[in-house]
Amino acid sequence: MTSAKQSSASGRDVKNKPKRRRCFWQPSADADKRARPEHRPLGGLEALLEEEEDGAEDSSLTADAVLAFSQVADLAAEAAENLEDLWAALEAAGDSVSVDTVATALRRLPDLLGAAAAATAGGDEASITAHLDKGLSIEASPVPSERRRGTQTSSDDGSADASLSSSSSEAFVWVHERVEAELDRAAHGTSQVPSLEWLAIVSIFYGALRPGPPLPRHVLEDCADFALKKLESQDVVSNDDLVLAGKVALGAALSGSLGRHKLYIKVSLLVAARLQKRKEISNGVSKQVFSWETVHDISLALALLRPWDSKIAKAATKVRNALASAQLSTPLKAVEDVRLGAESVAGKRLGETKENQDAFFCQFSDCGSIANIVVVDGHGKQGGSLAGTARDQLAQALLSMHGGPGTAQELADAIMASDASLLIHEHVDAELSGASCLALRVDGLRKDWLERNISVAHLGDCRAVLGRMRVESNAGKASWTAVRLTDDHRPGEATEAARLVAAGGCIRKATGPPGVDPALLGPPRLWHRQQVHVPGLAMSRGLGDTMGKACGLSPQATVMRLKLTTEDTVLIAGSDGIFDVLSDAEVLQCCRHFAASREACKAAAAVVAAARRGWELKGPCDKPYIDDCTCVVLFL
Repeated sequence: MTSAKQSSASGRDVKNKPKRRRCFWQPSADADKRARPEHRPLGGLEALLEEEEDGAEDSSLTADAVLAFSQVADLAAEAAENLEDLWAALEAAGDSVSVDTVATALRRLPDLLGAAAAATAGGDEASITAHLDKGLSIEASPVPSERRRGTQTSSDDGSADASLSSSSSEAFVWVHERVEAELDRAAHGTSQVPSLEWLAIVSIFYGALRPGPPLPRHVLEDCADFALKKLESQDVVSNDDLVLAGKVALGAALSGSLGRHKLYIKVSLLVAARLQKRKEISNGVSKQVFSWETVHDISLALALLRPWDSKIAKAATKVRNALASAQLSTPLKAVEDVRLGAESVAGKRLGETKENQDAFFCQFSDCGSIANIVVVDGHGKQGGSLAGTARDQLAQALLSMHGGPGTAQELADAIMASDASLLIHEHVDAELSGASCLALRVDGLRKDWLERNISVAHLGDCRAVLGRMRVESNAGKASWTAVRLTDDHRPGEATEAARLVAAGGCIRKATGPPGVDPALLGPPRLWHRQQVHVPGLAMSRGLGDTMGKACGLSPQATVMRLKLTTEDTVLIAGSDGIFDVLSDAEVLQCCRHFAASREACKAAAAVVAAARRGWELKGPCDKPYIDDCTCVVLFL
């Protein structure tokens, strides 16, 4: 995978590689079938039946048996719990395997590769940390795109075994040839064009896992060509087809090998048009026409194609403008109250005050019955601008929500929409800049409300903590408990590690000077497998970071909704500048002293002051590094 800027060039000029067609041209009717490696069938039921029934007059039994066995193979591939089960299903099926089974295998394979890589590193967070502390990495097994002799059993850097067995390599190469053959038959009119769902599965797999070398660019190009034909043949494109076409476009862009294609423009224009008419009225209820994930798919695809040519730039502008109009809202009247306050202080580097890349929003609405809070922690050269832009977008979304049981998912949708906008923003370069974020809403704060609820959505390592105070009836003493409402999204966590690897990422520590113990080189980080020096993120989900999105960084927020009790006294939200040096209990300790007066601003200032002291004690005595510190406090 090349960088975002290099990828567009590679799509225009692929030297010394045979090209079946240019991206913007359709093949001629008599186009020659491209050369294939020698196909060596795996055998399976069909081969056995051919040997036993060669020359038989009635072949219907053989055809029926092959069909039945193909269906069994599809079920076996779907039910496979590990790589060995999947390869066994494919090898047993042999030439009788269907294209649907191939798609099932490609859909399952990333997750199985991710799980296998995490299991090799130990499978749990403690084992993964110990594995990475040895200077090893966690990444998916390389997937070959052609037959080769010999089997690599270990990597040169001493990392965990990342190679497939000889039989597994043979099985995947055969699947790859099956994909090639299906696309070739469709191109020459000897079979039907595969479904958009099949094309989407193939494109996402080849784009994210990038089999090879060499990367089979022609597979991605064929998928894009056929998807474009299907869209252009429809007078009205359904939402389902648009979702799948967006996946095809994203897979092509992720590969870094198809920098120019009309499919990007077609999907962009369709998505922009749907955004303009994004809601329909049904029985007086407004509902979303299609998911924000589809919008995000094409935004990420466009971001990976930069720099744009004039046609793609126009299409991207339409998506950008449609996103901007979709995010406009009419803010409700703010209500000032001492119970809600915040403090944000810029950090220091080498003794000098640096740019504060944190941004926050806190405001009451609906006559004080609703509290709205946003915390965004930016990083990278454009981190401050990106954090401020995201804060404004999320604040507008919060103030326009109607509340109810679906509020937490609405927050997650708002975060997804904000990320889609940031990736193609006109003034913010998100290629290597991003942010973690947290958005929450508390309903029912007025006394006339029957119940109070909190809804939270977050990405990365911004954190929310609830302080509970219980008064013992006999002793009259108050006991305090800190309840964490969010779990940090970090690459070293077992589930996140498997997901990142399945998306084509690599997890390892930062590279340090020779002889330095890797355990001293900070937290596990996410890296691109081809661009090995970027992005180096210490979080597994976040806003922005186009290069991070190309190797698994997710914009899908984790959500929760909680009914508050009378014991719930204070809510604290903050950036990692707070929680990297203070425990949840220490943060609560700073706030509980202000519980009687309910002075939120003073409580937030106390938390920030304590965090800055923690940073000073953590670093060198003369010029310690101090992170940006942001804290929002709400007394309930």
